[in-house]
Amino acid sequence: MEIHAFKTLPSTQDYLLPLARQQPQHPIVCVTDHQTQGRGRGTKTWHSAPHETLCFSVCMKLSKPLHALGGITLAFGVAICEALQHLGAQNVGLKWPNDIYVADKKLAGILTETYAPSENITYVIVGVGLNITASDPSWADLRSSMDGISLDQKELLMILVNALISASNTYERTGFGEFHAKYDTFDCLKGTRVLLGIEQKRVETMVLGVNESGELLIDEPPFKLLTCVFL
Repeated sequence: MEIHAFKTLPSTQDYLLPLARQQPQHPIVCVTDHQTQGRGRGTKTWHSAPHETLCFSVCMKLSKPLHALGGITLAFGVAICEALQHLGAQNVGLKWPNDIYVADKKLAGILTETYAPSENITYVIVGVGLNITASDPSWADLRSSMDGISLDQKELLMILVNALISASNTYERTGFGEFHAKYDTFDCLKGTRVLLGIEQKRVETMVLGVNESGELLIDEPPFKLLTCVFL
């Protein structure tokens, strides 16, 4: 494992993407104390304040084609939730497809990007933005969810990085199937009614969970499997 650490960086994802194109044979980690241009899913941004947020990305090589990576972000979410739960975090859950929540407040976001240099090799760059403390009361933070348990930030980084690498290795062997049942235990959307954007319309429906490919299951007549955007 190779670790690149910075005081300030525009984006840990953008830093690792060019390195992925060099096709490294071992995981590379990029971490920064202050990320100024962090990216979320789609056009969303992730704002981080110095010393309040742990922002890092990991680049990993998988011997799998790009089209076979369905549900990999969900698998990474399960790995992060399990690691945080083991550390003592309470009530962590997953909001499909890439957010980690405590109760009804966002604790962390995950962004997965890929580079496929050949048919059967894909480099996955997974970025994590985790609130350590939160000055904004609308956000969750790890310190509060751990009920005062103290943890060194460097130690936390290595625990989460190792969890992601382990999840990547498992996913390489089994795909999302190994994570499907575990995801269900953290699924904070299952059984709730949500408003979805479907074909330029807003549809209120109930979430039934995810299938074995990580696609969202919803109760919307006629029954559909969708990868859709929350409004």
